[in-house]
Amino acid sequence: MNTHKKIVQRAFLLLLVFALKPISVDARKVDDCSIVINGEAQAVSFITKTKEGQNVSVDGVLMKPEGDGPFSGVVLLHGSDGIFPPSCYEPKLRHFVESGYASLLIDSTSAERPTRWMGKYTSEDQAQDAHKGRTFLAKLPYVMSDRIGVVGWSRGGAAAIEAVSNNKMTFRMEKEAPFQAAVTLFPICWKMTTDLEAPLLILIGEADSITPAVVCKRMTVSKRNDVEYQIVTYPDIEHVFDFEKSSSYDEQAALDAYVRSDKFFAKYLKE
Repeated sequence: MNTHKKIVQRAFLLLLVFALKPISVDARKVDDCSIVINGEAQAVSFITKTKEGQNVSVDGVLMKPEGDGPFSGVVLLHGSDGIFPPSCYEPKLRHFVESGYASLLIDSTSAERPTRWMGKYTSEDQAQDAHKGRTFLAKLPYVMSDRIGVVGWSRGGAAAIEAVSNNKMTFRMEKEAPFQAAVTLFPICWKMTTDLEAPLLILIGEADSITPAVVCKRMTVSKRNDVEYQIVTYPDIEHVFDFEKSSSYDEQAALDAYVRSDKFFAKYLKE
């Protein structure tokens, strides 16, 4: 077995581990988010679709810039451990709101899906949630419906890639409209090939042992309409490098990643 196949198999096994982690479906985790409790953000729910074609409710945290807009929008997809109440990705939400985006963090663990893989959501489920979240944002009066992007971390990064790809899947996602761009931080690049429909930026550490950068580097990307594809790697940087409470947090890499994210989104969501 060659080295590339071993790496891809390892990444797939890691995805299985993440998928099989115990994730309980609690009532409204979003209500326990600090920014919801203090009134800066709003707990919301909308309908998503399961692989079996069922409509189920999924929760989210909605936050917007000051003013009437209209604003561009960003959908945020969490990693395998969920939204972490009470913090609920607050620094990330604040960053995108302060950058001028109406922002929706989706809690994909909140949906009551039929039992699959011990009842847990998959990256494809999360990608479908992302598209339904995009539709939810697009219907808000202060959001520009044709200027919405998606950003994901780790397993959510895999879902963000799926959300802007036209890959053969176990079910066909309902897409009312495409995302205009996607940014992923340390994603699981578990597919060897992907057919991109929108611009994609991948930001990942070269020392990441959870989602190896080499797998993303070797992913074959076909691009419709010559959409932009970038992958930026950071030497000696590990997983979750932009989470301040993580032992692998790196301020310089995190700062660079968000500067690049801002420029990338501004190019496709604001210009």
